[in-house]
Amino acid sequence: MRFLLVDDDPHIGLAIRHVAEGCGFDVRTTNRVNGFKAAYKEFRPDVVTLDLGIADGDGIELLRYLADDGCLAQILIVSGFDARVLDAAKRLGEARGLKMAGTIAKPMRLAQLRSVLSQLRQDASHA
Repeated sequence: MRFLLVDDDPHIGLAIRHVAEGCGFDVRTTNRVNGFKAAYKEFRPDVVTLDLGIADGDGIELLRYLADDGCLAQILIVSGFDARVLDAAKRLGEARGLKMAGTIAKPMRLAQLRSVLSQLRQDASHA
């Protein structure tokens, strides 16, 4: 399964990458909006992990982009915004027809991320 991550914090990005690879994903990462859009078009991920706060844009913009493209990937939001903002972003994605896998607040627990990603892999293998 292909996994695409956008996060402008290199330490967080590396941690998420390692967890995703440990769960068996083929991972691509980016830290910019345009890099994300290019990687998304070329890579066609099964799972997308978005940060809501990106240096050159934001995750809400990317949710709209994915919805407009008819994205079929599972989308997980991992961000430092408060729970109300994370929930609102998730609801926006759902309202736009996206498959929202959930939200994880930063600072994240790697065990929680591992659990979510393992479940996504397991669900995909039974689909």
